Amino acid sequence: LYLSARSTGLNLARIYTDVGRMLGDPAAGRLAARWADRDISLMAKVEYLLEILESGTYIVLLDNFEDMLDTDNVIQEEGLRLFIERCTLSPSAIQLVVTSREQVTVDPAGLSRVRHLPLLEGLPEDEAVALLRDLDQDGRLGLRTAPEVDLYRAARFTQGIPRALEILAGILDRDPTLTLAELLADEAVFSAHVMESLIAAGYKRLEEDERRVIEALAVFNRPVDATAVAFVLYPWFPALDVRASLRRLMSSYFVTFNRAMAEYSLHPLDQEYVYKQIPRDK
Repeated sequence: LYLSARSTGLNLARIYTDVGRMLGDPAAGRLAARWADRDISLMAKVEYLLEILESGTYIVLLDNFEDMLDTDNVIQEEGLRLFIERCTLSPSAIQLVVTSREQVTVDPAGLSRVRHLPLLEGLPEDEAVALLRDLDQDGRLGLRTAPEVDLYRAARFTQGIPRALEILAGILDRDPTLTLAELLADEAVFSAHVMESLIAAGYKRLEEDERRVIEALAVFNRPVDATAVAFVLYPWFPALDVRASLRRLMSSYFVTFNRAMAEYSLHPLDQEYVYKQIPRDK
């Protein structure tokens, strides 16, 4: 089960709903009824969820978890905090994987069941090269047939950061005349601040309409549907085709779409950069 504070929303109610969707009926119906019962405490609801999942092994990935923390890195939402504590304090069939730019404060009694894995580097070169090829499913970007020496240079230049590799593929998608070798030779892009340079290079290659769309997403700073984006932009750009722009941005890896929620979002690094590009007088 994958949940993200940025793209899907992240709280105990969402975990209940998505576990039900994952298991299907009759478990889904029982979970929905238990969640709707206001006479049952949050802890009892957590215990019931774990009972439903007591057979088998389940991996639950909670992404962008830093958004769920207060200034002391304690989990803000009570239901989510109880769920994490219960999973760390006693054995269960759930294996939690939490990604966070801040270290999460957990109950000291559960530290023996917690492993912190600081990710100070990107993907290993072989895996970064494999990801680059995978981003070019139809061979249109030239990554599948590019010389290995160029692919490994790209892996080193981007430090194996997955988002940087996606942006690189997006830049090639935007300019059909550009080759990987030519992009790697651009010293303005592959500087000491490679991540910001790549984001800037990708942003500059967007159409004006597409820039307005991702700027609107940056302002929201959370997943929203196409109607919300159109509503914000309409007073200034009434003729802008928001849905067409979103489709193009998705195909170039600039925007993420959650099909289950019908919502669009930006990667946190893109959001931060794009938001800074919006003129303050607009």
